[in-house]
Amino acid sequence: VVGVALFALIASGETESSSGSAGDAKSSSAGESSEVDDVTVAGCAKDDVLGFPEATLSIVNNSEKPSDYIIEVSFESPDGAMNYGTGNALVQRLAPGQTKTEEVTAFEDSAGANPVTCKVTKVSRNASL
Repeated sequence: VVGVALFALIASGETESSSGSAGDAKSSSAGESSEVDDVTVAGCAKDDVLGFPEATLSIVNNSEKPSDYIIEVSFESPDGAMNYGTGNALVQRLAPGQTKTEEVTAFEDSAGANPVTCKVTKVSRNASL
């Protein structure tokens, strides 16, 4: 059931955005600008225990309806030459004006890289059912 819901959300349309480790979101495709601006990277580091890349996201619902979000984050070397994997976040029923913090991890070894850059690569926002 969850897989079907995720597929339906993804199939309904995506807006891509890119954001550096400081959280400066920039639109890289057509779409509602507020949808792209809803997600920022609040932090980017390696997990203290296992060393996996981890991003802290801040999601603010700037729409007028409760919304669901599917967010993809890419973890890379600062120069972009190495990709250390991706991670995803799913946020459901975020009320208008409400903020939520999410942790996203790439469960791949970053080969001792320090620092790691976190970029929001896709954002899909849909009205909650």
